[in-house]
Amino acid sequence: MRKENVVQSNSSFMKIIFKSQMINHDEIINIVNTLWNSRIQKLMPKLTEENNSNFKAAFIEHYNYYSELYYYYTSNSNNMTNSQYMQLMNDLGLFDSATCDKYASRIFNRIHKVSPDEFDLSAMIVSIIIAAQIKNNDTFDNINTISYTNTMKALDSIKDVLENNVYNLAEKLELPSILKGIFSSQVNLNYIHRYHESHLVPVYNKYAVIGKEMPSSLSMTNMAQCLFESGLQAAEDVEGAKVLFNLVRRGHIYGRSIPSDERLIIPTDEFNYAEFVEAVCYAGFLKFKSTILSTKNLAGTDSSLTIEKSYQKGIDGAMKSLTYVEEVVVTKNTRRTIIS
Repeated sequence: MRKENVVQSNSSFMKIIFKSQMINHDEIINIVNTLWNSRIQKLMPKLTEENNSNFKAAFIEHYNYYSELYYYYTSNSNNMTNSQYMQLMNDLGLFDSATCDKYASRIFNRIHKVSPDEFDLSAMIVSIIIAAQIKNNDTFDNINTISYTNTMKALDSIKDVLENNVYNLAEKLELPSILKGIFSSQVNLNYIHRYHESHLVPVYNKYAVIGKEMPSSLSMTNMAQCLFESGLQAAEDVEGAKVLFNLVRRGHIYGRSIPSDERLIIPTDEFNYAEFVEAVCYAGFLKFKSTILSTKNLAGTDSSLTIEKSYQKGIDGAMKSLTYVEEVVVTKNTRRTIIS
């Protein structure tokens, strides 16, 4: 079997194992369809059917990134102010500093005339469509019209903004949608597959069984112990484990299925296996890469390290916990911990 086929097969297998943590694309499609049908087509009623379909597909694909940016800049409000929009546009880097405020103000005001009550997520989508045409096609036509003849050019302009400006800003801000996207990537899941049965399941079982008859789930206390003995936290920090738990439960994911046997139901405040592995990846990111989400270990972060590589360092650390041995030397002032 060719290498790329093996990678695809391995990642597909892990997507089944980790289904509860995978992005629920059907849910996102429904959300964007609702936005499009209820608001966007009213804001841009003269878009052709082909443009509507193509543009909507692009915004479905990148929904997690631009929607999270919207709520980041509005502080989870459903109405973006002029100043918030101006800041977002400057941070996106669509235009040079000499023209950004001019274009951003014109876009905001144009949309606000059509939708004076609120600048919601739908309005932001429309603003990206307009801004993309200004950036790549030097046009500022009527809000309802894409004026040039090459439809793919318009679509390519939107994809350029979503794939570069929007994605890069979300990555710079370390938004959870970026972390989730990279965790779910083919390359990352293939790396996890390499150690899934041989190391990661044994690590999970080692800590999940503490205080229990069966290793059904991992408590916050036991997760904190695992992270410490993995070298991913400086101490057995339960609050740090809770931060990771909240991160892995965020976003539009499938979530846990409810087993028919109630004895197999995992407590809502404990990690299942899929959540544990994702949390270990994020712990690697927080320790070795993050400069925003993490306020600890900043002296040890490496700006040249990719998020994907930081995940691998987290996995590698967790595997080392299988051979963790603590040696306590009974003297007055010393206590030695050895990780073999």
